[in-house]
Amino acid sequence: MTQPAELNLPALASAIARASRLALRYERYEEEVRNQWSARLTHADGRAVWMNTTRAKGRLHIDGLWPDDPRGTCAFLPRDNLLSQEMPNQNRQHDFSITVSLTKTPEKIAADIARRFWPEYSRVFALMVTRAREIREEIDTRQQEAERLVAKLGGSISQNGNGEGVTLYLPGIYRATSYDGKSWRLDHVQLTSSQLEQLVGILQ
Repeated sequence: MTQPAELNLPALASAIARASRLALRYERYEEEVRNQWSARLTHADGRAVWMNTTRAKGRLHIDGLWPDDPRGTCAFLPRDNLLSQEMPNQNRQHDFSITVSLTKTPEKIAADIARRFWPEYSRVFALMVTRAREIREEIDTRQQEAERLVAKLGGSISQNGNGEGVTLYLPGIYRATSYDGKSWRLDHVQLTSSQLEQLVGILQ
């Protein structure tokens, strides 16, 4: 990938940050030092404007960065199904990006970002921050309940690879998995007839 001739993107990004009224700061990340065709402007609360010179000929492509998914999979995308009610189409990534002409001054580009991009991006970013906090609380609740049970019953704890649940390996039970920290699915359990009668009695 090559950036347009005679374009100094770091200098442009720095000038846009200075012209912006959004309290944005230009930070040069290692990969951006290497590629020279992308740059980001960051806000203290985690919001960030990502700029790219290769996605639209003669124009600056502007997109946003999103919160990390607490489940450890990847950064949230606007199409996250957990936010589907806020999206126009949950099966398609909602496009928050804009493009602006590279002939515009930094002041006009900063104004375009503030008017055309920042409000909707900020709205969805806030939703994702809230959802990330909820997911973290769900993960913590499952972990705390798992630790309580293991302390009482013995065994060991294993986090599921996608962070969606927790699995216990308990004495006499091969595996018990929970996705909400309240109910548990038991796998490969062997019970005597008496134990089965007791279990059915409890469930009833």
